[in-house]
Amino acid sequence: MIDKYRITSKFGNRNDPFEPSQKEFHTGIDIVNDTDLSLYAFINGFCRRARWGNFGEGKYIQTVTDIHGIKYYTNYFHNQENWIIEGDLVQIGDKIGIQGQTGYSKGIHTHLEIFTMSYNMPNDDIKYFMRNRRYKIIAKRIFFDPQYFFESYMRLMNDNG
Repeated sequence: MIDKYRITSKFGNRNDPFEPSQKEFHTGIDIVNDTDLSLYAFINGFCRRARWGNFGEGKYIQTVTDIHGIKYYTNYFHNQENWIIEGDLVQIGDKIGIQGQTGYSKGIHTHLEIFTMSYNMPNDDIKYFMRNRRYKIIAKRIFFDPQYFFESYMRLMNDNG
């Protein structure tokens, strides 16, 4: 699913788009669908939030996914439109909104990030997702590189039938 999007900013250290002389840690990836501005779900779960954010997110969606008792949160920031509401069931590939440029944003795109707040719990799934070393712990959250997380998630789901 992620291969339908062009990544315009990767996970990790980068120059701030608004202050290029300043470094920042990018907690997700910025993606653009050049042929269709529709936004599709990358992971199964439930819509936890679909609203306007107070910290630069713009119009955003947050889904929550339970994998063996651990909650993983996926954020889709800067949307022009949200097509789901809180409590909706979301499946991979569902159309959930339209990419936009709302909030603290330069250009039409989606900032996509995934994290868990359970980093201190010994859990084989978290270790599985951390194995590729594409994560960063910030303020009691583990932020994962979405590109690698979703690939690992699909392998985990296939392995578990």
